[in-house]
Amino acid sequence: MIWFLLIVAMFAFYVMRPEERARVIRPVVGTLRQAGIVAAYGHPQHQPFEAALRGRTPFLLVTPILVAANVLTFVFMVLGSGSLSDPETLVRWGGNLGPRTTNGEWWRLLSATYVHSGTLPLLATLIGLIPVGLVLERLVGHLATAATYVGAGLIASIVALIQHPVTVNVGGSSAVFGLHGLLIAALVWNVRRRSTATVPIGVLKTLLPAIGLFLLLHAATQGIGIADAFALLVGVIYGMSTAKRIEVRKPSVRQVGIAFGSTFALVALAAIPLHGLTDVRPEIEHVAEVEARTADAYQRAVDQFKLGALTNEALAHVIDRTIVPELQAVSARLTALGKVPPQQRPLLDSAREYLRLRHESWRIRAQAIQKRSSIALRQADTTERASLDVLEKIKPTNQ
Repeated sequence: MIWFLLIVAMFAFYVMRPEERARVIRPVVGTLRQAGIVAAYGHPQHQPFEAALRGRTPFLLVTPILVAANVLTFVFMVLGSGSLSDPETLVRWGGNLGPRTTNGEWWRLLSATYVHSGTLPLLATLIGLIPVGLVLERLVGHLATAATYVGAGLIASIVALIQHPVTVNVGGSSAVFGLHGLLIAALVWNVRRRSTATVPIGVLKTLLPAIGLFLLLHAATQGIGIADAFALLVGVIYGMSTAKRIEVRKPSVRQVGIAFGSTFALVALAAIPLHGLTDVRPEIEHVAEVEARTADAYQRAVDQFKLGALTNEALAHVIDRTIVPELQAVSARLTALGKVPPQQRPLLDSAREYLRLRHESWRIRAQAIQKRSSIALRQADTTERASLDVLEKIKPTNQ
């Protein structure tokens, strides 16, 4: 396992940019000097504790699988096409995005916890996962470790979706917070009822530098938010409900099943009002395209009118039969949109206001052309400018 950790660290260091290397090399080196993060409980003084853990869980399974899943996903992303910072790349690899997740792709709530947007977020996940996971999995068992990681990840993903429904959410750090919460709860029960399975102070001292570095890297790259707090709370609740007799036995399958089932039910309940979310931004792009296309069509008609190829009535018909129907079609598309996130409702309201003003400007202009009224044309110009001002504020380049 030590060699595996070193290989992971070497790969991460290799793909870093120079500025990223400078940011992490000093604290990483300092942490690795803390007398063995990975083999923390191998000290002779802690042999009873090591023997107790190996008696409970003879081999590690979940932690290596989680590490491999995170690392391999990142390797394939690096070798694949697209930038790691590109939202489309993150979504393609399983990132959590409201309009995709809530329209039948709920698996993204879990897959997003194995997708990372850069080397530093991945490194933060691994540093937070490996040292704690190696001790915790032997203490509480494979099932409790896996259930906590998955449950905390699902909760963090649904919270992130509620907070930022149209932003791509990725990263495994929140799930790691769940494991840390489970460790906290297990330590609480350890203190109340001591045994050979009680985590020695020396082992905790070797874990603290890694936990501290994990928190620093996560705060620097993604920031510690509400989703992380919920994930930590999930871990604590799992531990308090399943690890009550941790000094004599691992949590039972029934206890873990009840805890995970409750988490799954909570996630499902939170997902109900989110079902069918729509991202308004592509529709705003379409509105801008229609404006450009209809304005160009009208200008070509005006050029023909100036050459005498079109009459006043024909020019007005271009508005009534070509331009206005396109605006009506755009308005119908906006009306047919599904559930719009609260964060985007002002955007949708502005788009509708633009369409109202623009439709009014074309109506006045068509009448002015037919009646040959310069006053009405000036009124149409004023209404048109008002509509374009609204559109300019919501165009994709200004969002």
